[in-house]
Amino acid sequence: MAAATLPSHPLLAGVEAMLDSRGEPGFLAELRRRAAARFAELGLPARSWEDWRFTDLSRLGEASWAVAERAPQPPVFDDRPLGDSYRLVLADGWLAPELSRLEGLPTGVFAGSLADAAARRPELVEPHLAQHAALTDHPFLALSAAQFRDGVLLAIPAGTVLDRPVELRLVAAAHPQPTLVAPRLLIVAGRGSQATVVVGSTGGSAHTLTCAVTELVLEDGAVLDHYSVIDDDHAATHIAALEVRQGRDSALRSSVLALGGGLVRSDLAVMLNGAGADATLNGLYLTSGHQHVDNHLLVSHRAPSCTSRQLYKGILDGSSRAVFNGRIVVEKGAQKTDARQSNRNLLLSAAALVQSNPQLEILADDVRCTHGSTIGRLDEDAVFYLRSRGLDRAAAESLLTWAFAAEVVDGVLVPELRDRLRHAVAARLPSSDLVEEVL
Repeated sequence: MAAATLPSHPLLAGVEAMLDSRGEPGFLAELRRRAAARFAELGLPARSWEDWRFTDLSRLGEASWAVAERAPQPPVFDDRPLGDSYRLVLADGWLAPELSRLEGLPTGVFAGSLADAAARRPELVEPHLAQHAALTDHPFLALSAAQFRDGVLLAIPAGTVLDRPVELRLVAAAHPQPTLVAPRLLIVAGRGSQATVVVGSTGGSAHTLTCAVTELVLEDGAVLDHYSVIDDDHAATHIAALEVRQGRDSALRSSVLALGGGLVRSDLAVMLNGAGADATLNGLYLTSGHQHVDNHLLVSHRAPSCTSRQLYKGILDGSSRAVFNGRIVVEKGAQKTDARQSNRNLLLSAAALVQSNPQLEILADDVRCTHGSTIGRLDEDAVFYLRSRGLDRAAAESLLTWAFAAEVVDGVLVPELRDRLRHAVAARLPSSDLVEEVL
């Protein structure tokens, strides 16, 4: 398809000019063209789409969008490093080398600009970039492939063990006009490698649309802990998609924690392609005011003797809204599958609302699969018990709410991140000082 025939859409602004001027590798230019055509074909999700019926994105189609360009100075943000972790910072989707820290990275590990890697090390990028999508009808995956300017490639050679976490900070400026920020992350964990990756998103404004797409490839025997913390401005829109491919005997531990953002959508698709693969997927979303958080999960068991565990918890206050849609698919031939899914929601306000829809689709006959969902309020008997011990109602409710969240937060294995999350949750509770004392 020639550049002149690219389709038109407000969110595709600048794609044609970029193709004409950047001189990108042929595979990347062709990917952009195909992705632009696919996004134009799909359009923005409407409430009539089953997977988007509780999430209204109509206002995104009413604005004239520009894509964030590299700013002379990165946005101001809390730049405290996560302990002694390796670190890469993406400012409005562009890698900021001056804010990154990679000293001591083991020989052979590539950690740097995705755009540079596509040009200089295409053999690391071309086999994986936009090649693993299970969410083929997800318009924002197509938008990301068409519009991303930069991102991060983390390629870990076979047998390499990273002794420190890799922190990826996604920082968006407070844009005064409608602006699309499209960071793209590609993480390839080689055979038998081990690593921990922490992705944190902050910043933005009411005019910011962050479209963040991450692809994780775990080759046979690879072990990866992946944490995603979304804490954007409470007026910003954040659409995130995480695509995972797992080989034989690989292990993934994923935690998605939504603390900020006005409208947040998180799609997580895990394909267990090799026998013995294991995936543990945890999530926590805290909402208040008019926040809206939508979590969609797909776990596809495609090989025998794989296990998956899902635990997502929500704490809703104010007039906030949340959606959980979790789907487990056991393909024909995926015998000895062991899959469990649980979604639990705590409503702190009569005006808060959550839609929960756990699903199982089983095409094999020798499996063990369970799913469940709960939505409720604090146990009044537990509140009464704590009050009988001298606490006022606010303190009792705060402690019980913290206990509800702690199951997910305490499962975070990076001590510095776990401490930050504990304090972040405590700060949202009426008796935060009391909760801080028991942390």
